[in-house]
Amino acid sequence: MSIQCTKCKSRYHSKSFPENRTLAQVKCQKCEHRFTISNDSAGGEEDASVLQTILMVDDARFFRELMTDLLKERNVRMLKADSAAEASSSLQEYAVC
Repeated sequence: MSIQCTKCKSRYHSKSFPENRTLAQVKCQKCEHRFTISNDSAGGEEDASVLQTILMVDDARFFRELMTDLLKERNVRMLKADSAAEASSSLQEYAVC
């Protein structure tokens, strides 16, 4: 399970969330901020509004797919483009969402 501090955005990996608990208090190891996580957010699917977004621009599909595969377990949103024009369009579309 991946946990992200709500204040400094540091990320930590932890053992899975105990099934018999619905909430847990977490203390960030970096900034010592205390925050609560729920069993819903610990299950792996994070709220799309807190996901980090990466724009991958490369004209070679192989490298775009390679980077996507390498980053898929990091719970990030991947935007992919094969040209500057497509990247610009993706950014404009993403900003509207």
